[in-house]
Amino acid sequence: MQVATVSANMEGELSAIESCSLSEQIVLLALADAAVCGETPVASVDIRPRCLELTENAETETVSTPNESDIMRALSVLGTEPYVSEIQSETSPVGKGRPQYDLATDPEPVLDVLATEDRLERPVERIRSD
Repeated sequence: MQVATVSANMEGELSAIESCSLSEQIVLLALADAAVCGETPVASVDIRPRCLELTENAETETVSTPNESDIMRALSVLGTEPYVSEIQSETSPVGKGRPQYDLATDPEPVLDVLATEDRLERPVERIRSD
């Protein structure tokens, strides 16, 4: 297992994840999962199934799965932060570019911060055990 080195500046930026909404944290968790699996960048339509799978492992009384608009809103917010990068693909099936998303940093420090959220502890453990 490779130990991630995080600068003090990035560490401070990552701690701001704690102030993100739960929906934003779940979307970030889905992107971290995709990154760990080597499946990034990922289209927004492919993020929701990951969110569904991950929230199955969460504290179900307190975590609901984000819907499509929640995911797009979260990606918009997270894209303005240093956590997520948006990559414009060449073309989509209808000839227009569709953005894809990736973490802008190593997933391990992101998972470390997300694991501090009690409701996301189990999904983080699942990502790390796969």
